[in-house]
Amino acid sequence: MRLRQYGPSLALFDQLLAVNAGDADVLFAKGEVFRVRNEGDDVTQALDCYARAIATGQAPPEAYRSTGFIHQRRRDYPAAKPFFERYLDLQPTADDAEAIRSYISEGARGA
Repeated sequence: MRLRQYGPSLALFDQLLAVNAGDADVLFAKGEVFRVRNEGDDVTQALDCYARAIATGQAPPEAYRSTGFIHQRRRDYPAAKPFFERYLDLQPTADDAEAIRSYISEGARGA
């Protein structure tokens, strides 16, 4: 993915999901590819991957943060807030915790 070879990354994740459709880490990684590529319906695909990862109960905390980022980008601050808050619940000392808190505050002012 770092090489921006999105197609091969998605193909690999699809192969892994064919073996274990509920692998939260792979679902999250696939969502990241869609979010970063951001073409066509990629945002919808990313949200679906994140939701499926979160539904497993084993999603990495970053799945919540990335979902929040998508809603924030859409200027849907009320939708972003609970995802950012959940991320901070799971990662209160994350390197980006202060930035996420500021996004929540900005959203509260902009909503």
